[in-house]
Amino acid sequence: MEHQEVTAMIAVDLSAAFDTVDHSILINVLEYQYGVNGTALKWIDSYLRPRSCRVNVSSTTSSERQLECSVPQGSCLGPWLYLVYAGTLFDIIPPSITVYGFADDHTANKRFVPTLTNEMDAIRDLQDCAVLINTWMNSNKLKMNNAKTEFILFGSRQQLSKCQTKDIIICGDVIKSKNMYGYLGAFLDETLNFKDHITKM
Repeated sequence: MEHQEVTAMIAVDLSAAFDTVDHSILINVLEYQYGVNGTALKWIDSYLRPRSCRVNVSSTTSSERQLECSVPQGSCLGPWLYLVYAGTLFDIIPPSITVYGFADDHTANKRFVPTLTNEMDAIRDLQDCAVLINTWMNSNKLKMNNAKTEFILFGSRQQLSKCQTKDIIICGDVIKSKNMYGYLGAFLDETLNFKDHITKM
């Protein structure tokens, strides 16, 4: 904001991210992207497979099922394995877009000086980036949840008053602009004055 810029941000929501990590893809990423091999790779593979589960509802237990995907939540390795799996997402992001990720929360951000042309270019760049993210997710058996994906513009009141964008189209879905976004326990309003965050504490 100190450069008289506005930041357009989309917050991408993944459906059941930890539960949909494909074991075969994860093992390939570990081997070919991170150079894990030999005993270490076999150990991680044996940690993931075979893994099975049962469901218990009202004292009735289902039959056992083998899991083809998921990393164990609540385990020490689960979050690390998910980050390794999701790390290749950053390889496909254009340099004009800044992406921040924490576990399964990812935001794509584009800064611009608020003129009509710059704003239209920034929104188009974010929409194109969302298509790339969605394509990456599909190829890695993850699913973007557009119903929970959010869009917001951050800036000073003066700079935001120059913006006209009220929504963004992401993979065919219209995402309305919000004036506040909750991220990792913090509530960020469009002018970053943190009044909403303080009120909610």
